Amino acid sequence: MAAAPRRHLGCRYDGYDMILTDRLILRPARMEDLMDLHTIMSDPRAMRYWSHAAHAGTERTERYLTGMVAAVPEAEEYMVELRAAPGRVVGKAGCWRPDEVGYIFHPDVWGKGYAYEALSAILPRAFARSPDLPAITADVDPRNTASVRLLERLGFELRGRAENTFEVEGVWTDSVFLSLPRARSVSPAASIPG
Repeated sequence: MAAAPRRHLGCRYDGYDMILTDRLILRPARMEDLMDLHTIMSDPRAMRYWSHAAHAGTERTERYLTGMVAAVPEAEEYMVELRAAPGRVVGKAGCWRPDEVGYIFHPDVWGKGYAYEALSAILPRAFARSPDLPAITADVDPRNTASVRLLERLGFELRGRAENTFEVEGVWTDSVFLSLPRARSVSPAASIPG
């Protein structure tokens, strides 16, 4: 398993925790993120392996974002901005439920290691926040080999498979289930309070 980024700086944003990694700003969702998030969730490339089709209009993205904003105090889920270009959301990553990870990034930033960097910072915090949590899981379309490889690099192990788990635009897709046991989680880097 590759080493985590050098350090994660703990800071506050609108009264909530945020994380600064070497290249990323991970912060809570806010309604002002609507157009950036819609740009991602309306892109068929980004949504290819998602559990539903690309968003045609902003209404669906707004409902999705409203749920994220409402969950901010409890969820370990973050909007992702680049430190080199702050102010524009390029993805989201984290635990949308205490025991399940999810992430999506705009295709323009794929292949740069941002998902690995973000999750390397988030997963240890998710375990620290829920000390009784034995593992964090992921449900991935098996055709999404890049996502499976990313999770394996983070220490996730394959736990099972199921057929026809999601129907997206009349097509059924399968799932592979992965799990990151607490004992295999990426060790937290030094945290510096902000």
